[in-house]
Amino acid sequence: MQIVDRDREQLEEENRLEGKRKKLVEGLIIAVAATVFFFLANLMNGKVSAFGEPYLVMLGNVEVRPGRTSIQDLADEGYGFSDIGGRRAVQNGKDISFEYSELYDLSAKADGNTVYTSIILVKDGQCAALVSAVNRKSTEIPLAECKVGSICICGDYYEAESTALEGVGFGGLTVEALAEVLGKPERESESGDSYKWKRGGYYLVVEYREDGTLDNFRSECSKFYGRK
Repeated sequence: MQIVDRDREQLEEENRLEGKRKKLVEGLIIAVAATVFFFLANLMNGKVSAFGEPYLVMLGNVEVRPGRTSIQDLADEGYGFSDIGGRRAVQNGKDISFEYSELYDLSAKADGNTVYTSIILVKDGQCAALVSAVNRKSTEIPLAECKVGSICICGDYYEAESTALEGVGFGGLTVEALAEVLGKPERESESGDSYKWKRGGYYLVVEYREDGTLDNFRSECSKFYGRK
C-alpha cells in the first residue's frame, strides 16, 4: 500500500497555482506597460490626443480649431474682435445694415480662469462668426493670448458660404454628408432640426431651419466649459 503525503501534495498544488497566477499578473503588467508606452510615444509624436481632435472650421483659407487656435492667430489673418456695442447702423436707401467699427484692444488683460462669450469676429466691418475667448491660466494674460473656445457660423454671416466644416462646404452640410465624414450623430433633437457630434472633449452642433436648410453650426472645446 502506497503512502501518500496529502499535506505535501496540497502544498505543491498551491505553489503550482501561485506560480500560474504570478506569471499571469506579470504578463498583464507587461501588456499594460507596453500599451502605455505605445500611447505615450504616439502622443509625444503628435499622433494621438488624449482629449481627441477638435472639429476643424475653415473661414476661407483660415483654420480655426477650438482649444488650439488663439485670438492672435485670427488677428494675424486680418480679423478683428468686437461686440454688439461696437457696431453702428449704416443707412443704404431704405435698408439698414450694421458695421463693427469699434474693435477690441488685444493687449487688454483677460482675467484668469475666465470665458468671454458673444464676441463678434469681424472681417471688413462685418460679422464673420461668433466666438468665445478663454483664459485657462490662473493669472491675467493679454486677450491676444487667449484661446478660441468655440466658434459659431450662421447662414447670414459675412462670407458664410465660403466656410467649411471638416472639409464639407457650408452649402453641403447636410446630416447625410456629415454622417459620411463624422459617423452617426451622438444626439438628435425630437424635432429633427438639431444634431450633435462628440469627439473626445470636443463638440459639434448643427442646426437646421424648418425647411431643412442649414441655419448654423458650432464647434466647441468642452474643457473650457466644464462639460462632460
